Amino acid sequence: MNRALACLMFLLVSCSGTEESLRTSESFSLVRLAKLPPLPFDVPTSELRLVFLLGVHPDGTVREARLLTPTKSDQWNADATDSIRQWRYAPFAADSASALRWIRNTVIVRLEKPTLMNIGMLSASRREEADSLHALLHSGAPFDSLAISRTGTRGPAAWYFPSIDISCYPTHIREVIAHLNVDECTLPLPLGDQFFLYQRFDDAYIPPIGH
Repeated sequence: MNRALACLMFLLVSCSGTEESLRTSESFSLVRLAKLPPLPFDVPTSELRLVFLLGVHPDGTVREARLLTPTKSDQWNADATDSIRQWRYAPFAADSASALRWIRNTVIVRLEKPTLMNIGMLSASRREEADSLHALLHSGAPFDSLAISRTGTRGPAAWYFPSIDISCYPTHIREVIAHLNVDECTLPLPLGDQFFLYQRFDDAYIPPIGH
């Protein structure tokens, strides 16, 4: 049944502008996705194409979301729109702090089995710092020793995600993580105004307390 499969999202080129007149504009950097709900109905193919109109605040939050290509399930349409409102983009400059930038996003939803992995993540605000972290990991430094607590520090932040479905990551990150072997780490990957490194762990890995 399709409802047991993951809704894996791929974004096509988006347009932005005012609500009344959208135009091709600078690309918006999608920082965080939220998973779509399972489909309660079968689809004739393995893909579903959806078009959303999003009102994005300069702080990157999605304040308005409208599904322009609704499915036959009103409840799923509402739940999917709620999920899209949880997306977050990188902050951007605007003439008014309260003005929304309207984005028309075409989303390709592919129905696939969930891919669960144990993932650790380090973030850095500067490329040089991220490159240094990668060099340390590549030379054999334990991930745990670099996982500096976010509380009360100015260094790289660290998170651990046990058995996470990697479909929640943006496409360019998901495609890299999918090819990681156990104990391998990625190169620094840009996401918004930060750089992130991801390392895959064995299923039995237990992270330090607080991560």
